[in-house]
Amino acid sequence: MHCFPLLLLSLLGGEQAIDDFRYVDAVALVIPDRAANDNGEARAARETAANVAEMLKELGLGADAIEESVVAAGALARRRVAILPYNPTLKDDCAEALVRYAEGRGRVVACYTLPPRLGAALGFGRPKYMRQARPGQFAEMQFDAANVPGLPKSVRQASWNITAAEPVGQNARVIGRWYDDDGRPTGHPAVLLSDRGAFVSHIVLADDREGKKQLLAAILGQLAPPLWKVMAQAAMDNVSRVGHRENADAVQAFLQHTTGTGAIQQSWFETRAAFLFSEAYPETVERARKVHDSFVHAYLLAQPSPQREGRAMWNHSGTGAYPGDWDRSAKLLAENGFNMILPNMLWGGLAHYPSDLLPSSDAFRKYGDQIEQCCDAAKKHGIEVHVWKVNYNLSTAPKDFVEKLHRAGRTQVTFQGRPCDWLCPSHPENQKLELESMLEVARKYPVAGLHFDYIRYPGRETCYCDGCRRRFEAHSGRKVLDRDWPEECHSGAQKDEYNDWRCRQITALVAAVSGEAKKLRPGLKISAAVFGSYPGCRDSVAQDWPAWVKAGYLDFVCPMDYTNSDAEFASLVKSQKKLVGGRIPLYPGIGATASRVALAPDRVAGQIHYARSLGADGFAIFNFDRGTAESIVPGVGLGAGSQRAVPPHRTP
Repeated sequence: MHCFPLLLLSLLGGEQAIDDFRYVDAVALVIPDRAANDNGEARAARETAANVAEMLKELGLGADAIEESVVAAGALARRRVAILPYNPTLKDDCAEALVRYAEGRGRVVACYTLPPRLGAALGFGRPKYMRQARPGQFAEMQFDAANVPGLPKSVRQASWNITAAEPVGQNARVIGRWYDDDGRPTGHPAVLLSDRGAFVSHIVLADDREGKKQLLAAILGQLAPPLWKVMAQAAMDNVSRVGHRENADAVQAFLQHTTGTGAIQQSWFETRAAFLFSEAYPETVERARKVHDSFVHAYLLAQPSPQREGRAMWNHSGTGAYPGDWDRSAKLLAENGFNMILPNMLWGGLAHYPSDLLPSSDAFRKYGDQIEQCCDAAKKHGIEVHVWKVNYNLSTAPKDFVEKLHRAGRTQVTFQGRPCDWLCPSHPENQKLELESMLEVARKYPVAGLHFDYIRYPGRETCYCDGCRRRFEAHSGRKVLDRDWPEECHSGAQKDEYNDWRCRQITALVAAVSGEAKKLRPGLKISAAVFGSYPGCRDSVAQDWPAWVKAGYLDFVCPMDYTNSDAEFASLVKSQKKLVGGRIPLYPGIGATASRVALAPDRVAGQIHYARSLGADGFAIFNFDRGTAESIVPGVGLGAGSQRAVPPHRTP
């Protein structure tokens, strides 16, 4: 996890003189004040800023995160560019400081939010909030600005809403527009550029990380040209950093045995020479990118492909990478060596198939029965289907369904007494709904398995509803006094006992589904996506997954080891190997696109390398969508998935 201090965080140590400024001070990230805004929006803002900061660091640029109140006090004086990654409630004094900064030598890049006074100073006006009319409306930014060096042709970004703006002054113009997932223009501007700054109509998401870095480089290089030299040097330094890059010597030795690396090395030397004797820095960055891509291709080709291994993709949409065409999705996975698909087909209050228990989704109404279509396509192409359920979570459920559950006292209540749109795990009717909805899938469809997710509480703050109190008292055999509830169970003397009881509620559902499903279908496999760090997840969300493994409730387990750090990934896998103890196959989860984690194809292959070298039995990758279908899946298919494999959990 990344954590910003209250005032300032430098993400790059050391100093280097470039022209008339120190590049470590060239870029500032303006973030909300932590003390005044410690809510969900502020946390999302800091996470977004951390994502942008990591990209800038990879570009070779230092980035200081500065709180809005400090900006208002004049902290930007020595910076060339200020970036506002996400500032949902920008204060007037900070906005005025940014206006003065832009009217001087400074330049401002604003994302998603655009206060009128600041927008006018930058040359952007008439901001208009727009929610997507359908999923996939804002899927890609396409660019057309020949006078902006280094600008990519397109960047994938699965945005769900935008703030559209128009050029109104300061030589502002639209340099990029939104296209939908079918490649059709939406007519809405994606990125605007002026003499004083830039405006990106949504936050910078983690998907298509390399494209986003290229976009940031082009914008920053245009607004502060001396930064190009810094970025060119960084591109040269990092051109051969591929794969499991935290062990550079091992990667270099790995590449030495790969056909074609000699020619790539020669191209690298030529690129470095061009950099040393030329000031064409944007061209140097582009040439270095092409050489880097060659190293990536060589690295991917060099990966071995064992014959016994679980290779899975999670699919969050439940419609495959190409909605309405499961055959295309299954064919692509099979051609690239995957043998499992984990599609999210049902939630706590929604189903992508004609359920007798849960409300039907828009995806079902538009595309039909998604489990049936997925199973038919997977069978044709030799892939196992393990239907993924999001347990308890009602965030996608119809409003009337959720309100009905609220009225019946079946939803969770926080420690502070606030309602929470999750099913209460201890409520008997919820236990029955969760069990029967998963068994319904096993009864109706020829799936290979059932896959738990969100099989936990949201956090330590839930659930403290009246029903939980009564059921806990019945379990413990003693009353909790009114004056002591819920403090006694949240942080008092009964805290540990209450959390043990919470764990039992979650474990009881896993045990029930495992036992009943295998009575229906003896060969059915039960699995779960679980938190990577243990025992932290037991204490925080009551997810005691090693107990499920020891009790024999699971046939394989997929810890969600989503991190950009190979060292952290390896540490998690080592710990999980010990916890599983060889009882069942371990398929570590790799976050190719997970929240603010994003990995390029070679980084995914690098984590596959670590999983294999540490004795894991396979891997699961999040998330199968159009973007990963075009990059991650073929990247795995070049080497790691070049030969078909049998998953270890399959009964001989």
